[in-house]
Amino acid sequence: MTNAVAAKSWLPNYLAAALIWGLSFYFIEILLTVFHPTVVAMLRLSVGALVLLSTSWILKQKLPFHIWRKLFAMAILMNSLPGFLFPFAQDHVSSILAGIINATTPLMTLLFLLLVFRDQPVSTRQIVGLFTGFAGVLIVLGIWTGIASGQMLGVMAMLIAVSGYGFSIPYYRKHIVPLNFPPTSLLAVQITIGAIQIMPFALMNLELRSDITLQVVLATLMLGGLGSGLAYVLHYQVTKVAGAAIASSVTYLMPIVAAAAGVLLLNEKLHWYEFAGAAVVIIGIVLSQRSANGNGKPRE
Repeated sequence: MTNAVAAKSWLPNYLAAALIWGLSFYFIEILLTVFHPTVVAMLRLSVGALVLLSTSWILKQKLPFHIWRKLFAMAILMNSLPGFLFPFAQDHVSSILAGIINATTPLMTLLFLLLVFRDQPVSTRQIVGLFTGFAGVLIVLGIWTGIASGQMLGVMAMLIAVSGYGFSIPYYRKHIVPLNFPPTSLLAVQITIGAIQIMPFALMNLELRSDITLQVVLATLMLGGLGSGLAYVLHYQVTKVAGAAIASSVTYLMPIVAAAAGVLLLNEKLHWYEFAGAAVVIIGIVLSQRSANGNGKPRE
């Protein structure tokens, strides 16, 4: 009974965050019918920044603008660069594939822990998980069928974006978390910086691909306000109540939501190897997040 009550305190926020982030790839597809990828990024980050700045103001949290230099690189790697690269990639690949590749973030994080941040021990189980996950990516791509040049360009763009996430997460834990600012206020400043970074490029690409519709306006609000705003607040609440182990497992649900949205809302085709590869990727993530003693607790 205690566990059931405890789950009720975090499960709604957990599922909401998974749903919002999983649907982000669908919203991106909607915006790409009208806007250039740089404009999609600017709109997403600008709306997200407004939501997080407002949340910080309501919570009376101090905004750490004085550490903007420390957050500048984080904003590039976590916000402005992937904010552009994922829409750019989705001009060449399906939202389903984008959702699956995005789920490899924990694997990229582990890879950078191995190559760059060597202050944390890495177990054999995690290394096996790393190779398993990347084998899953090859299956997802269906490499035996041949990959078109346009699709390869999209995949490379997504892998660069996910690599940025992979480097930033351990860097954030090592250099930003010790500053002891509230996560919401840190994200508010970081995403604001990201919006400013991408803005000059967006202003050079304002030509519309088609007319702006109500659907596009709603998708903009959902992608920015929820995907780059509210979802971070929800995820932080889950982390605070249920712990990092449960909060990080939202990664497992996001590609499922992305695939369902792609099939049901965008009429995209889900190939058998994308489904099988996604399962292998998730197995790799599960293995990579288990500690050496097998307790199943991800790195924090």
